[in-house]
Amino acid sequence: MNEGVCTTDGMNFTCSCSPGYTGPTCERVLNQCATDPCQNGGYCQNMGNSSFSCSCPPDTTGSLCEVIIDDCEVPSLIDCSNNGVCVDGNQTFSCACNPGYTGSQCQDEIDECVDSGCSNGICTDLLNDYNCSCYTGWEGRNCDSRIIPYCVGDPIYGPCNPAGTSGRCENRNSTFICQCLIGFTGSLCEIDIDDCVPDNPCGNGGICTDRPFAVVECECPPEFSGPFCEVHLASCDPSPCINNGICVDLGMGNYRCNCTEGFNGTNCENDINVCTSSTCMNGGTCREGVGANFSCMCMPGHTGALCEEDILFCTSDTCLNGGECMEEPGINVSCNCVTGFTGNACEVDLDFCNQQSCLNGGMCLEGLGTETSCNCSFGFSGESCETDDIFCQSEQCSNGGTCVEGIGAATSCLCENGFEGDSCENDINTFCTDSACSYHGECAEGYGASISCVCDPRYSGNNCEVDKCDFFTCLNGGTCVESFDAGVACTCSKVFTGTNCEDDMAMEFATQSPTSALNPLVIVGKLL
Repeated sequence: MNEGVCTTDGMNFTCSCSPGYTGPTCERVLNQCATDPCQNGGYCQNMGNSSFSCSCPPDTTGSLCEVIIDDCEVPSLIDCSNNGVCVDGNQTFSCACNPGYTGSQCQDEIDECVDSGCSNGICTDLLNDYNCSCYTGWEGRNCDSRIIPYCVGDPIYGPCNPAGTSGRCENRNSTFICQCLIGFTGSLCEIDIDDCVPDNPCGNGGICTDRPFAVVECECPPEFSGPFCEVHLASCDPSPCINNGICVDLGMGNYRCNCTEGFNGTNCENDINVCTSSTCMNGGTCREGVGANFSCMCMPGHTGALCEEDILFCTSDTCLNGGECMEEPGINVSCNCVTGFTGNACEVDLDFCNQQSCLNGGMCLEGLGTETSCNCSFGFSGESCETDDIFCQSEQCSNGGTCVEGIGAATSCLCENGFEGDSCENDINTFCTDSACSYHGECAEGYGASISCVCDPRYSGNNCEVDKCDFFTCLNGGTCVESFDAGVACTCSKVFTGTNCEDDMAMEFATQSPTSALNPLVIVGKLL
């Protein structure tokens, strides 16, 4: 069984089993992973009890890693704008954009005016195209063709200027001629005369370059200088040796370059291939540097200047969020995640808010790993929003009112007698009654529940309850009455006078002369 090879001697047989199987007829699986059941590069691990488990590489899934994930079929990832076509990649996707669009998700329209060459007009961007509105005197798709036939609009140069200030235009009998500036020729002065030919003005092997207006520029050999390379220099001034080579002047215009390591040639211009004499170990690939320098590109599992060092595949950032990296056979690794994280690299932060209770309407916020916090409603604080904050301010309630805390940020004022309102700001002013001043004065509202009495002249006391006549004696039958000046006074009877009617006027008449009887009778206190 299981592709075992049977050998018989006629009466008996023996089975030579394939790897992973055993038993008299190869019927028993020795290693569930021996048949390599994990597809697409998945890693097989024996689990015991004749079972196994597949660790799938990125972009695959399924019990046998048989399903390749198409990122273009994940709704949360697909976002190719402007009818772009999604193209699946390795753990990612890209967008193939329609003409006229660009960007990672085809979100940007290409501005064709940027590279349009619309030099003599105004460019208007279109979808995958552009349009040039030409200035007067120009035509063509890019407005690069002149249509002015005479010296119009530019009387100095007109059409005699295709090479840039190369001629002067003059009108002649419905046409024009071009008077070319020095260094130019042609009917439109469009030809720049090459002043380097036929005779090269640059001596001693100098290279001539023609410039406008009959000007030439000479590029001299290293040992010559001057406008026309007419000045002989020392062979090493400046040095012709490159790549840090040292010049040795041999005289008569001759020199020798002593090259640094890794270079050769007359001027040390050749970079020697040092990789032919260097060794990159463990299958590494040698790459040329500058001069004698080189570098090695190492195979996976090796490092060092010559790939001489073996490395482990567990690095400090292989497993995230404090996960422990576990080396496995080959170049495979796995991550043992701490509580609160999961995923191949422990990159997924689990949701622990369902285990956190935030009181009084607080909102649970996810932190790192198992960490959570509460965003409390206004008026509450504490780790679980369990604390009802104090919102009573020192001057919140006016007129001696007392602030009372409510639920959350709510407060109220308990007002003193005589005040009302949310902050006890209103004086009730309802404590003056008809009898408040004993019917002998006018009541005036005071602060809060207090009142004051403005008493009639005859009365006093806080409530006008004291009759001053009770404490003022009028003699000889006098009567106590109200007085606006003194509050009370005595009205005397018959022949009595004085503050308290204590004086008898009849006795005073008896002592006066007879002529006094002709005078009117005056009684102190009241005229009778």
